[in-house]
Amino acid sequence: MRTTAVLTGLVILLSPLAHGQETILPEPLTEAAVQTVPYLYNGRMTSGGGSASGSLVGNGVIATAAHVIYDDVNFEWIPASFIDYNPRYHNGATTPPGTTEVSPVKWLRWTSYDFRKENDDSGPGLSSPDTFNIDFAVGYLSSIFINEVFALYPEVHIDPDGAVGIMRDSREKLHVGYPVQSPQVPTGNRGLMHSTSPGDYFCWWGGLEGIEELDSENLWIAMYDFEGVTTYGGSSGGPMYALDDLQNWLMAGIVVGSNGSDGMLVRAIDDNAWEWIEQAIAERGMDGLRRVDNLAITAMGQDWINLEWSDHSSGEAGYTVFRQDRGILEAIATLPADATAYTDTANLDPGHVYHYQVQPFAANGNRPPKSSAVAARTRGNNPFARSILAQPWLQFSNTGDSNWHLDAGNRLRSGPVRSLGSSTLRLDILGPGTLTFEWSVSCEENPDYTNPQSPNEGNIYDAIHLYLDGAPVQEGDEPVFLSGEKGPVQVTLPIPEGEHIVEWRYIKDPYTQEGEDAGYLDSLQWTPDASVPYPVYGAYAFEGTVYHGSEWFGVYYTEFWPWVAHLELGWMYFTGAPDGRLYGFSTLPLLGNFYTTPALFPYLYLLDSGTWMYYYQGTGLWGSQAWFWNGNTGQFVQTP
Repeated sequence: MRTTAVLTGLVILLSPLAHGQETILPEPLTEAAVQTVPYLYNGRMTSGGGSASGSLVGNGVIATAAHVIYDDVNFEWIPASFIDYNPRYHNGATTPPGTTEVSPVKWLRWTSYDFRKENDDSGPGLSSPDTFNIDFAVGYLSSIFINEVFALYPEVHIDPDGAVGIMRDSREKLHVGYPVQSPQVPTGNRGLMHSTSPGDYFCWWGGLEGIEELDSENLWIAMYDFEGVTTYGGSSGGPMYALDDLQNWLMAGIVVGSNGSDGMLVRAIDDNAWEWIEQAIAERGMDGLRRVDNLAITAMGQDWINLEWSDHSSGEAGYTVFRQDRGILEAIATLPADATAYTDTANLDPGHVYHYQVQPFAANGNRPPKSSAVAARTRGNNPFARSILAQPWLQFSNTGDSNWHLDAGNRLRSGPVRSLGSSTLRLDILGPGTLTFEWSVSCEENPDYTNPQSPNEGNIYDAIHLYLDGAPVQEGDEPVFLSGEKGPVQVTLPIPEGEHIVEWRYIKDPYTQEGEDAGYLDSLQWTPDASVPYPVYGAYAFEGTVYHGSEWFGVYYTEFWPWVAHLELGWMYFTGAPDGRLYGFSTLPLLGNFYTTPALFPYLYLLDSGTWMYYYQGTGLWGSQAWFWNGNTGQFVQTP
């Protein structure tokens, strides 16, 4: 069961299954570790005897918390010349050769932070989520500082607005900082680089926890609360790293405060924060790497997808193309410098959704953030759904974050998803008719969903949902879904006349993982309405066009229905569809009145002459140059 609580103005949810039941304390790093990834990107910041933390995020560009460079006693910004930065600091004797304390020449930050600190609802000098959300600053060094220590920086991960980011995913995270005070930190270790050991630290996402999704300046709330992870004074501004699918540590946020004695507040790097970093990089003028933009899908087929993007970088060594399939990001190609296009032909399946990102890299390994992701669904029919459901004539495809696939038990199941992710199997169909299917699920369940006495009433946790034309299917006032350990359960869904899309969406909430965390489709049957069946069995509409198509009969133009123009066989008139048979009249003198079925086609039975004709698919265009074989005469014939 989950309950709500309010701490320091941040509304959060508490779960007995949450990680972090035991307080996690930072530990001092050895001098050798300070020179290794990801710790070598971090440094200690000092000002007027105070100490804090900061991380390189570009060549000579440092990110920290805004309150590190703000005097919240006198309510004023500390002059840049009063703030020093020690890169890779462990102690005075181990500062990297050739470097000393340096002061950024300029700090970039939300100037309204000053006003919020003075007028915060929590009290002068205190912070609420509204103020924490802009507790972020970026400084850059003078261009005269040219040193490898300042030139190496981590890849920054950018959370898209409105999305649960990489820190909320089930993956390892770690925090680095320079704690200076607390009885738990021995005097001899204060001011040295500390780190939490890598772990899947549980956290709550501010934008979901009952507070407004936008703050007072309409900025997306990018706050995370790490439960059970302790931070001390001096760790403010230190980076939170997250391990990506390629086992690289990405700088994903900075520590801005604590939530009581056993919680750490982190401000994620979203597009708004990245704008400050990007501006600082440009003003310093020492880094030619730029984040890729305008990434777009320009063309695709059943087994290929073409990408194009804008190249803004100079001096890059090349580009890496990334693809996400079944919830995992992988590098699929390395391209030379100045590349702006790539065609992916590696193991793509029809009717599958793929997500892409592109990223430049330097010879020394530096990388800006990956581009924003774009998604594409390959053309054609999902072969796994057709096969396992024994429905070769129906049109299936995938959407969402991860593809449905066959698991080890030869079951059709949803793809793996992370927090607030979804995996959707889609069926395009032309009604009227009835869809009968059996589905199952294995996941977390809310036992109090229908309990009016529970604060969790109506709250669906992980579940597989049924959608028709983009809207949840309802049974009375309740959505149709399965959650927990259930199934197979049979469902009968009437499909009205016309064009329709049926979706089975497995959707995960941001919290606990239980069971297989997946939905299953065990069987499916499509029964056209016997009184007014659509002539072509299993046909579907091409979205936004006047074309219909089917897996077996091909593509045809429907604006003058029931007259249709078949892409290959030309004009014909559909006269009926009893028992799955298609009856029609072709304007081709060679054919005339005919019937066929999904199992028979491309054989056509000519009703006027009692002749079987075999059509060689792909030879005709709007009825011209189509090749046939006459079963009665044993001869080949071609239309003019």
